[in-house]
Amino acid sequence: MSDPRLLRVTYQHPPGAPALRVDLALVEVLGSDPRFDGFGGRKKIKELLELGQIRLEEGRKVKPSHTLGEGTHHFELSLEVLKAQASRHTKLPLEWAKEYSGPEIEILYQSAEWVVLNKPSGIPSIPHQWEDTSSCVHFFLKQFPESLNIGRGGLESGILHRLDTGTSGCLVFARTSAAFDQLLQTWKNAPDDPIRPGVRKTYRAVGGIGGLTPSNPPTETEPAGLGKRKSTIEVLRNLESLRLPYEIRTKIGHDLKSGKKMRAIQLEERDLSRIRGKALPTLSRLLQVQVVRHESDHLLIDLTLEIETGVMHQIRVHCAQVLHLPLLGDLTYGGPQAERLHLHAWKITLPDSSSQGRITIEAPLPKQWPSAPSGV
Repeated sequence: MSDPRLLRVTYQHPPGAPALRVDLALVEVLGSDPRFDGFGGRKKIKELLELGQIRLEEGRKVKPSHTLGEGTHHFELSLEVLKAQASRHTKLPLEWAKEYSGPEIEILYQSAEWVVLNKPSGIPSIPHQWEDTSSCVHFFLKQFPESLNIGRGGLESGILHRLDTGTSGCLVFARTSAAFDQLLQTWKNAPDDPIRPGVRKTYRAVGGIGGLTPSNPPTETEPAGLGKRKSTIEVLRNLESLRLPYEIRTKIGHDLKSGKKMRAIQLEERDLSRIRGKALPTLSRLLQVQVVRHESDHLLIDLTLEIETGVMHQIRVHCAQVLHLPLLGDLTYGGPQAERLHLHAWKITLPDSSSQGRITIEAPLPKQWPSAPSGV
C-alpha cells in the first residue's frame, strides 16, 4: 500500500546516454513538473538528498553524486517538505513588497501600464530564494506596491521577461493585469510582423579571446567555443566574412553534464546525445561588429545583436559556440576573466498605447564598457 505522506516522481534515463548524477536528474524532473514550480534549484535538491528527504522508491538514501544508468528510476519525496517549499507564484502579502535591500535602480521609463528598469549587473531579475530581498522584482514592488501579484504573481510579480544576473540593461514590468496580458501577447510576435509587431530586443556584447587566462581551460572533447581555441585572426576573418545582418538559428539544449550550461546543436548526430530534453529553436541576428582591440594574441569585439527567441543563455552560447567568441567575463562558457559579464540589454521597442505607435527605450552602456580607440 502506498504511503499518503509521500509523493512519487519518475526519471527515465535514455538508452545509450552517459550515466547522470542523481541531483542533475532531479533538476530535470522537478523543473518540468508544475507541482514543483518554485521548488528550488540544484542546491536545494542536493540538500534534501543529503538529509534523506528525497530517496529512491525502495527508501534507500543516495548521495547527490550517485549516478543513474539506463532505465526507469522512481523517487519518493515527503509531502511535508513539498508544502514547506512555497510556490514561486504563491500570492504574497503587501508587506513583502517593502523589503527591498539592494542598491537604487534607475527607472528608464514608466507609464500607467508598464515600467522599464535599468537592471545593474549582479542584481538578479527575480529572487533565487524566498529570503533574497535584493532582486529587481523587490525594487519594482517597493516603487509600485499596487502591482503585487500581477501577472504570474508571487516572486515574479509584474515581470515580463528575465535577464541573467550578470546581464545589465532594459528589464520590463507590467503595472496592471491588462498591461501584462497585452505585453505577453506582443512578446510572442515577431518584431517585423506587419499587422501586430512584437517586441524588438537589441543587445550589446563584448566578446574576447586571448590576452587573459580563460576561466575554463578548453578540452578537445568540448564543442566549438568551449573547446580548442581559434586564433584571433581566424575569429576576425570569420566575422568579417559574414554578411550582416547575419542570422544564427542554431538550436540550443541543456547540457547533459551540467545544470548551469547550455549547448549549441551544431552536429545533430553528436550533440543531441549531449543534451537533456529537447533542442530548442532560436533566432539571434548579428547586426554590427566593431573591433575594440586586436593584437596578435588578444582580440576584443563589440557586437550588436537582436534576438527574437529567449532561450536560456542564447546570446552567450551563440557567441561562444557558433561565433567562437565567448563573452568577456563569461566564466561559464570560457570567456576571459573580467569584473562582470559583458552583456547588456541595450534597447527595447514596445507598443505605446498612449500614442498608438511604438516606443524605444535605451539603457546607456555601463561606464566601464570597452570602446574602440578614436578613429577606428
